[in-house]
Amino acid sequence: MIAGIDREADINIFFQENDLENLSQGNQISGFLIREYRLENLGNIKTSIDNQRQNLNGFGISIDDKNYWGIDSGFSLDVFIGEEFFRNLLQNKQTGCRQSIRDGSKIHLYADPHSFDYQTGVDYLEFCRDLILRQNNIPPKTPPCDGV
Repeated sequence: MIAGIDREADINIFFQENDLENLSQGNQISGFLIREYRLENLGNIKTSIDNQRQNLNGFGISIDDKNYWGIDSGFSLDVFIGEEFFRNLLQNKQTGCRQSIRDGSKIHLYADPHSFDYQTGVDYLEFCRDLILRQNNIPPKTPPCDGV
C-alpha cells in the first residue's frame, strides 16, 4: 500500500492484492504516506476495516489524523474503512467519499493495478518516495516508515 495527500488534503490510497486479502482477514496494514506538496519527509498510513470507527470524521471511511500534523518524518494517518465501503472496493476496484471536516477533502481507495489511474498514481508516489529516501540517504526498499 502506498498513499499520497495533496494540497487540498485529498488522500489517494493504492492497495495491492495482498493488502486486500490481509484487510479481509481483519488485519491492519501499513504503508508509505507521501505529502505530495512537501517532498521532504515520509510518513506512515495504517488502514483497517472497522465499522465502529468508520464514521469517526467521515461517512463510511474515516481518518484519525492526530499524529499527522508534525513536519518531521514519522507523521501518520489511521484510516478506518466500513465493511460496506470495503465490499464496494472489492467489487468496483475503487471507492471513495468526502470527509466531514470543514475543508471537504476526499479520500479515494484504488485496487485495480490495470487501470490507468492506479498505475499513474502508484508510479508517481513511488517516484516521490524514492526521491525522499535518496534526499535523506535512506536505502530504497526500506520497510514502512515506523522508524524513519
